[in-house]
Amino acid sequence: MTGPTSTRSSRFPATLLAAGIGILLTAALVSAAWQSMMRHEREILQSHTNQLRDLALQRVSAADEMLHGLANLFNASTFVDRDEFRVFNRDLLARHDFILSALYLPLVRGGGADAV
Repeated sequence: MTGPTSTRSSRFPATLLAAGIGILLTAALVSAAWQSMMRHEREILQSHTNQLRDLALQRVSAADEMLHGLANLFNASTFVDRDEFRVFNRDLLARHDFILSALYLPLVRGGGADAV
């Protein structure tokens, strides 16, 4: 039996070998594409993280600047009233839109709550 059955059985290992090589090549290419995509996504995430960190640092620094300015205002005066406080904070609030408000709360001593 050296007819068609013999030819078919001799081509079977070659077909199997070609399919195996194709599967391995496909797996290698899929792995390389996956690694490239993951590397790209990691770079994007790192970039966004850096931007958020810089923005948070900028806002914390601005809030710190505002607090130091308020401390200097109160330390430089013997008395700060609502109008002085409002004038001082208007510019700070305009420059830093993420700071929503600053409230003036007068110091009440003893039984002086009615005087305020």
